[in-house]
Amino acid sequence: MLLERIAAMWKSGADRLSVEGKAQALLAALQAEPLGRGAAPLQDARLLIQMRNALAHAKSEPHEYDEDQECWDGPGNRLEPKLRGKYPIPDTDDLGAKMPFLPHRAFSFGCAEWALRTAVAFIDDLYARLGAKSSVDGIRQIVKEALEGGSRRAE
Repeated sequence: MLLERIAAMWKSGADRLSVEGKAQALLAALQAEPLGRGAAPLQDARLLIQMRNALAHAKSEPHEYDEDQECWDGPGNRLEPKLRGKYPIPDTDDLGAKMPFLPHRAFSFGCAEWALRTAVAFIDDLYARLGAKSSVDGIRQIVKEALEGGSRRAE
């Protein structure tokens, strides 16, 4: 019965949904509590996916600095104000130049750590709503050691 509901959902077009859409459709099919739309971890997962998409689908285009937004224009660079406070973002590149956010200043150890924590929190929340053991459990110790080791390196 359960697999039949999931198969029917998939055949009805769920395979073309976003990550969030697939998760919400799965939860609905299983009559589980939906992901909280305005709260973490879903909100941070959305940002992570937007960052990934901006990088993966980047187009070469001229950039101008937007004084009002205090960031460079362009799809990926509009993420900078949303990501402030999530992890340390340098104001300049290694040479001291005020560079566009993506790709120059966005990616750092802090970004990788935030991305990993965000992905794990999203997966854990989804599996908890499904009443199942998280798929991260098998590698949780490795993830924990990586994050703890990285925090020590950042000090």
